[in-house]
Amino acid sequence: MDSLHEIEKCVKAVDILKASEIDKLKKYRAKIIEYLDRREKELQAEMQHIHDQDVALLHELQTQLKTRRSELKEMTTKLKSHEKDSSELFIAAKRVCSQLNQLQSSLQETRGKIGYRQ
Repeated sequence: MDSLHEIEKCVKAVDILKASEIDKLKKYRAKIIEYLDRREKELQAEMQHIHDQDVALLHELQTQLKTRRSELKEMTTKLKSHEKDSSELFIAAKRVCSQLNQLQSSLQETRGKIGYRQ
């Protein structure tokens, strides 16, 4: 009878051990899920921040390009207004050349900034 009683104690111990290990496993799984959820939120916030920065930069560059386009139209208008007077046209052309060089430098700088992070 002692052996039978000993076997029953062992079966109960195995059942308790099984329940304990399953409980530990569930707690560990919950911690993993909690960590993944937290990490997902952090990464989403970081991606949103990067997105907002990139969009702001691209909008700024778009505004700069529109400004440069307006400046170029203004230069063209100045040159056309002096078409009939060659001396005035020469002076205006010299000024426009200088402005055009600055405009080209600005455009190259702007082109270098166009892009986004991946």
